[in-house]
Amino acid sequence: PDGGVGKLAETMNDKILELGGEILINREIKEVSAGNKYVVDNKGVEYKYNKLIWAADLKTLYKKSDLIGRFFYI
Repeated sequence: PDGGVGKLAETMNDKILELGGEILINREIKEVSAGNKYVVDNKGVEYKYNKLIWAADLKTLYKKSDLIGRFFYI
């Protein structure tokens, strides 16, 4: 993209904030409950979501998800 890869992240950040979203940094997601639409971070805090933007690799998502064995196999 014009302005480099960092510009894409910056644009996404700005749009999420503009739409009333929240971006938390320095958190590691330990659990993803796709069926119940929540994630749990490394501090044990649970976050409900309507739509999840996953920026890590898919294998990590599958390992942390409650859908393993139901829909995904690693």
